[in-house]
Amino acid sequence: PLILSLIISMISNLIYFCMNAMPNAYILLVSRFFSGVGSGNRGTYLAYTAARSTKADRTQAMALSSGGALVGLMVGPCFQLLFTWLG
Repeated sequence: PLILSLIISMISNLIYFCMNAMPNAYILLVSRFFSGVGSGNRGTYLAYTAARSTKADRTQAMALSSGGALVGLMVGPCFQLLFTWLG
């Protein structure tokens, strides 16, 4: 489920990225819907982290995996600045 949700999220974000080439409101709506479906994997990777870590390391493992996701949410939009010159 985790790999599948990441693939769905990547494909839908790629479709969203190409919206300048095919401006259609329905395609935009579908791509954003599947992006949300693909992004609903937080519970899955936290469950996987909890299952694969030892009891002594579980707190650190959960903090690192959640922190990594939050850093990605903060840093990801900054990369948009690199592509603003495209239009």
